[in-house]
Amino acid sequence: MSPGHDLAEHDLADHDLAVVGAGPAGLAAATCAAGLGLDVVLLDEQAAPGGRVYRNIEGLAETRPCDLEALWARYRAGLSLTASFRASGARYQPETAVWMIEADGTLGLRDAAGASLLSARRVVVATGAMERAVPIPGWTLPGVMTVGAAQTLLKASALVPETPPVIAGSGPLVLLYAAQLLAIGGAIGGILDTTPPGNRVKALPRLPGLLGHLGALRQGLGWQRAIEAAGVPVFKGAREIEAMGDGRVEAVEFLSGGRRRRIETRLLLLHEGVVPDHHLAMSADCA
Repeated sequence: MSPGHDLAEHDLADHDLAVVGAGPAGLAAATCAAGLGLDVVLLDEQAAPGGRVYRNIEGLAETRPCDLEALWARYRAGLSLTASFRASGARYQPETAVWMIEADGTLGLRDAAGASLLSARRVVVATGAMERAVPIPGWTLPGVMTVGAAQTLLKASALVPETPPVIAGSGPLVLLYAAQLLAIGGAIGGILDTTPPGNRVKALPRLPGLLGHLGALRQGLGWQRAIEAAGVPVFKGAREIEAMGDGRVEAVEFLSGGRRRRIETRLLLLHEGVVPDHHLAMSADCA
């Protein structure tokens, strides 16, 4: 097509900007762009804004304010972000999956009504991150799930495990979920910290960079203090983790401190960090 023809099609776009993903970044982008006078549409698979970080934040504030207060300041901060977006004038299209982005700004959508196309002069992909699942022996047993899935159930439905779970893995979400579960009245059977001991030494040269993120550092230390205050056993350098059971998980075995250990549990939660959810960006040939 000629450049003139491309421009004409571009001018006929449905919106100035389409934002894919209603997590913190997508909400901020849509709110900012709408404030600058652009015609913005925000597309998201979930039924309400907030993404994975602020999942069900509005519903929780309305129906379970006591639980909201217990889930730490980092989560509660999502209320102001969603409120600003709601007031921005940006169009919101929830429960909509984006399965295609073409070079001319055409997006392939699917919602309850079926498949459709939408066009935009510019597209912002803000699909965030997804939990990284790392297989271990026995991980397909009923009663083994990810920390992120357990946190989703906690936020969306206030579901607290009937029996104290064992959490195995590494990363901030392990500490955050543990602190949230304790704050809402749950208990934890143990935390198997899989962080290699050498990683702490490797991180030392990066400590000066924390000076610009003291708030995040204080939050992380607060989560750790809550776990320690609850007397949750934490096993450092855990490895060779196995979920054991006949028909469902009944125990977890692991190596820590040079000893083979076993904890009886009916719920094992796994987490080894997050990775970018880049599938849509890759389909659009983004670098």
